[in-house]
Amino acid sequence: MRNAWHRLLYPAIMSSLFALAHGASAASNEVDLIVGALPLEHGTPTPHGYGVTQLPVDSVVTNTVNTPADETNGTRYVCTGWAGSGSVPASGTTNTVTFTISTNATLIWHWETQYSLTAETLGQHGPYTGTHGSLDVPTAPSRSWYDQGGNAVITASADGRWTFDQWSGATNGSDNPLTLPMNSPVTNLIANFVYTPNGSNWSLTVSSAYGNPTPPVGTTPGIADGTVTNCTVEQSVTVANTQQYCLGWTASGSAPSSGSGNDTGLFVMTEDTAVTWNWLKRYKLTMIVTNDGTTDPAAGDSWQNANGYVTVTATPDGGATFVGWSGTNTNDVVISTNQVSVFTDEFLGPSLSHLDPFGFVIPQDIAQRSLHRQLITVDRQYPLRPQFYSSQGQNP
Repeated sequence: MRNAWHRLLYPAIMSSLFALAHGASAASNEVDLIVGALPLEHGTPTPHGYGVTQLPVDSVVTNTVNTPADETNGTRYVCTGWAGSGSVPASGTTNTVTFTISTNATLIWHWETQYSLTAETLGQHGPYTGTHGSLDVPTAPSRSWYDQGGNAVITASADGRWTFDQWSGATNGSDNPLTLPMNSPVTNLIANFVYTPNGSNWSLTVSSAYGNPTPPVGTTPGIADGTVTNCTVEQSVTVANTQQYCLGWTASGSAPSSGSGNDTGLFVMTEDTAVTWNWLKRYKLTMIVTNDGTTDPAAGDSWQNANGYVTVTATPDGGATFVGWSGTNTNDVVISTNQVSVFTDEFLGPSLSHLDPFGFVIPQDIAQRSLHRQLITVDRQYPLRPQFYSSQGQNP
């Protein structure tokens, strides 16, 4: 809504603007267009910005301002129209105006302040992954916008055997619908729902090829309706130089249908539920660097996905020169390019080769390089050593 004091300020602003522009036209074939705003300037009017612009007499002018504008910290400004004098139409309700300017004129853009409302839903024991109710306004991270001084009316609707309990955060109480005055941004309106058990018992079945999940692998019967629980497992399981890494889970029933990580988060048992943990095999790659250079991956151990590639690069220090790579199997093959790809094979373990399809990226000047045509296979682990040469000597 437009504040009443706009009307009080408008004549004074118009008078001041004309005073500033008086005598500004240097030639009789030019007139002044003065662009201003009430109560304050917002947005960027185009092509004629705030201030005074000299224009040819009888030229057609179209001026537009972006709206909404200047959004920050839950506050923004919306253009509600304009007021004009001289050649500008007296008023309008859009953010663009077209006119033929034949005399000095003013264009005053009118702005309204708006505040945002952000809401969310919570279950009886804290936030769960899943739906327990809904609101008739967008929930976080989306938000609704309301005029300053207006009211937001929000209705909470529960799902299934969930019941709306109360509001928390920005306000307290149990009124539903809720009428909330919008005198500032609202960032934490929370609708709380509670669950009403029906006396049933449910089962929770967990499947996992690795690790020690909680609850354990198998079926746990007799879980009371409304019980709040979660499922977890180790993030990784390592045996020697092979690792199984938990990618996440898939589920049916009350648990979230899928997710990444090793914890499903809390959920409420309302039906029979099954959770399956998913795993990815990885192998250890060991980079050995003694001096005169660095590698990527860095020196030490890293875990690489099975049946994939990882590019390793050697960078000599100043004054040193890259010579080649060496591994520690019985053949101890040396490859004389500073970038190779290691192929991690499901059955053979990690391997290294300059021959396709094993993964070595063959450089353009391959004919000028001396390379052994032999596949390096090390059982489950590949120690890889770059060789550098400097004036002080060569790495062992």
